[in-house]
Amino acid sequence: MRFDPVNVKSTILLTILCSLVHKVIADTLTTPSFTVTVESHCEEGEVTCNDVTYLGVSKKTGKPLALKGKTIHSKCKDSITPCRFVGYKFKSGTSIYQVLADGTLEVTRNGKVLVHEQGEWR
Repeated sequence: MRFDPVNVKSTILLTILCSLVHKVIADTLTTPSFTVTVESHCEEGEVTCNDVTYLGVSKKTGKPLALKGKTIHSKCKDSITPCRFVGYKFKSGTSIYQVLADGTLEVTRNGKVLVHEQGEWR
């Protein structure tokens, strides 16, 4: 993997700036090909959050990717109320990035799976 200090500096700067705005809750998922930091910018204790940031870095290319998204939950018996936390969902054009609570990273484009990797939360 080629080290690109400009990309690393950009990712670090974005993370610092996000942290200064308000309290950020962040978790990092490491898969065989990617390191993804998910940051929630909502108040602690809120069930759903529509202000979540995806900061991903390819281990192969070192290329960073920043996306905005939201939490995803299963629905309760009333089919309306969010119940169990499932993970996070981010969109970039026709691509959908899902980072799930069980450590799965899945990227799809037009319904086709491009990435499906199991990782570990740290």
